[in-house]
Formats: sequence, structure tokens, C-alpha cells
Amino acid sequence: MANEKNPSHAETDPAPRVRTYWNEQARNLLQAEMSRRGASYKHLVRLLEADGIKVSEESLMTRVNRGTFPLAFFLQVVRALGGSAVIDISHAMTTAAATETKPPPR
Repeated sequence: MANEKNPSHAETDPAPRVRTYWNEQARNLLQAEMSRRGASYKHLVRLLEADGIKVSEESLMTRVNRGTFPLAFFLQVVRALGGSAVIDISHAMTTAAATETKPPPR
């Protein structure tokens, strides 16, 4: 049991906060790419299916909104949207700054 003199690992571990920050950045970046290309989730599902990737609209929305997807999935989405693997992340970082989300300390 944690107390003030002996906090639990969960209370002192910055990892959850770090993951949350980067999940937000991943979500912002992918949503920005979708917006730039005018792609809805429904349209993106069709584009991914054309590339042989089976995903439901609900599953896609959940993955994107949580920001919990592997880099390989991100690259598949970017390719399906007709983009390149070189992505300008400044928009995602600008969005984070606008919402006062700050990167965790190193």
C-alpha cells in the first residue's frame, strides 16, 4: 500500500503520462492527414480494403481516436490516403500547443 513516505511505482512512474502525450500526437497527426485529404473514416476503410487491409469503421475510429496503433498501420493509412511516408509533424505539434498539451519532461 502506498503512502507519502513510500509512494507506489504507479504514482512515480512517468510512463503513462508519456504514453498519453505521444498517443495524442499520433492521433492528431493521423487525423490531420485524413482532414488534409478530405477522407472520412468510411472512405478510409474502403481505401485500406483496396490495399488488402481489413478493418471495420468502428475499429478504425477506435484506433485513431486512442492514438494506439503501430507505425506500420500509420504507414498503411498514409499510403492508402495517397501520401508519402515523409510527414510534416508540425501540424500535430501545433495542435498540441494550441490545446496546451505539453511534452513530458525528459
